[in-house]
Amino acid sequence: MIAGQLKRAVLQAAIQGRLTEQLPEDGDARELLEEIRADKERLINKGKTRKEKSLPEITEDEIPFDIPKNWCWVRLGDIALFENGDRSSAYPKPIDYVEVGVPFYGAADMVDGFLSNEYVRFISEKKFSSLRRGKLKDKDFVCLLRGSIGKTARFEEEEKYKTGFINAQMVIIRLINLEFINYLECIYNSANFNQYINDVHTGTAVKQLSAETLSKYLIPIPPLAEQHRIVEKLEEILLEIESLSVEENKLDL
Repeated sequence: MIAGQLKRAVLQAAIQGRLTEQLPEDGDARELLEEIRADKERLINKGKTRKEKSLPEITEDEIPFDIPKNWCWVRLGDIALFENGDRSSAYPKPIDYVEVGVPFYGAADMVDGFLSNEYVRFISEKKFSSLRRGKLKDKDFVCLLRGSIGKTARFEEEEKYKTGFINAQMVIIRLINLEFINYLECIYNSANFNQYINDVHTGTAVKQLSAETLSKYLIPIPPLAEQHRIVEKLEEILLEIESLSVEENKLDL
């Protein structure tokens, strides 16, 4: 219990800029955001992604806490592309499952922050080719929009499995700049992200979340160099907290 509280406190401190020093040579995160916007525009112009609905301007009353001056607030949709799965009549049915093929991921395959292939279902290459959307690329995140909403996992390309398909309860979150990936995982594990999901979900018996609502989530973004320092510092501290958790469990026994 103590270890869990410590972990939440440390993660919150990290995303508020209280865990690392801000260095002048890091630059300003606003410059980074402009680069990402330009990259996104290039992808749209090349036809590699569709132009999405504009995200609302960030207002003062939305901002949950103060951040360092060289950080900036962005919406998740500012730094990532969103892709739902194919929900057409081509969507895989049990009759389409095969013993060897392309992984077809569901909620049960989200294990410790990654998509696991241990018990995954498979569809044939032919079925996969017939699907228009929901096809994974290396380093994509997936997020559950139904049930355990807000639960995220990363897809890591393997020699055997270069891609996969997501089920209808998931959305793909594809970062425009992959250097954000480890810092974004810190965000997903924060109390701030969990609070947002709790505040905006719909449904009672079965919780639901839309990809559009998820794309509006506010993220505090540091310059890249500080993002890397935050991740390194967190790894170091969380390892110590994990050791504390082991000792705490021993005392409970």
